[in-house]
Amino acid sequence: MKRQDYVDLDDAICRFLATKNDHPCNSSILLDLAGTYSCRSEGWRLIDRRMQAMRKAGRIKFVGNGKNNPSGKTHGWVVCTECS
Repeated sequence: MKRQDYVDLDDAICRFLATKNDHPCNSSILLDLAGTYSCRSEGWRLIDRRMQAMRKAGRIKFVGNGKNNPSGKTHGWVVCTECS
């Protein structure tokens, strides 16, 4: 079975986290992009799975929305590496 390439979705999620003050699963643009991938689950589930995969890879990090979050975003995530 061929693995799906999620580079575009991952980059879009990172850009969203860096610029928006909402959770990516609430973004209609990201939900539409997630819908272009052939998967059996709903778009928000794919976004959540990609966020967890990027977290494990060290691309993003959850720091909470308190004083530990240098970005000041209420979603609690920070991007650790550059996005395309």
